Amino acid sequence: MKRIVGRKKAPAPTLGQVGANLDRRVDVLDARLDKMRKDLKRIKVQLATTKSPNAKQDLRNRAKRILRQMRMMEEQRENLNAQSFAIHKQDFATKSMDVAIETVKAMEAGKKEIIKKRKKLSIDKIDDLKGDIENIMEDFNEVNELLGSSAMDDISERELDEELGELDEYDDDIMDVAESETPTYLSNLDDMAGLPPAPIDTQTPANESPQSIPEI
Repeated sequence: MKRIVGRKKAPAPTLGQVGANLDRRVDVLDARLDKMRKDLKRIKVQLATTKSPNAKQDLRNRAKRILRQMRMMEEQRENLNAQSFAIHKQDFATKSMDVAIETVKAMEAGKKEIIKKRKKLSIDKIDDLKGDIENIMEDFNEVNELLGSSAMDDISERELDEELGELDEYDDDIMDVAESETPTYLSNLDDMAGLPPAPIDTQTPANESPQSIPEI
């Protein structure tokens, strides 16, 4: 049955999957290269301590084989890096295009929503509403002026002059009372002016300070 119908083809890998596989292969090559570098360092130490010519030649042959493998792996690594860079660049471009498409869709949806809401607004209605508000505010100001003017009309010019005159008389009365009244502490000073001066104590020892004499 499968031969007649045929098998379904597996979906092609995405750019992100291909890029991730290339990165893993590069990591494997890096690990192998690090191990080979350590082997070369170990061979270098052995060459410095080995005195036998045959043993030194064997070590040098091993180092040559390791170097050949390293050069081959480094070339593979460079190729994989170039492929990975190209894949990631294309993947980034594809994702950027997807973002741009989604942005355009969102802008189109927003435009439709703005047009729909714009129909609910009328510039003429807004202008009329603004004019009505201004008229209402003018009427309100006129009402306030009328109320304020009625309060001012309750007092005539003659009554105002009489009130101001009474204020002047009130101030004169206050000044007269202030001048006629003498504080009690000043009257006490006048009474103390006729008293004899306080006696001076001549028996006060030299090492003792004399008592303070109250000042008048």
